Amino acid sequence: MNNIERRSGKDRRTDKPRRKHNAPNYNGPERRSGWDERSGKDRRKTD
Repeated sequence: MNNIERRSGKDRRTDKPRRKHNAPNYNGPERRSGWDERSGKDRRKTD
């Protein structure tokens, strides 16, 4: 990652703006890897 990519806030793999790590709809309900749609929290976390 170089300075230009860091400044622009883009992920160089997707060329899309980065999401915040805890964005509420990060993967959306269609992707059930870790998010619980009902609580809006990550199932992998205990609290």
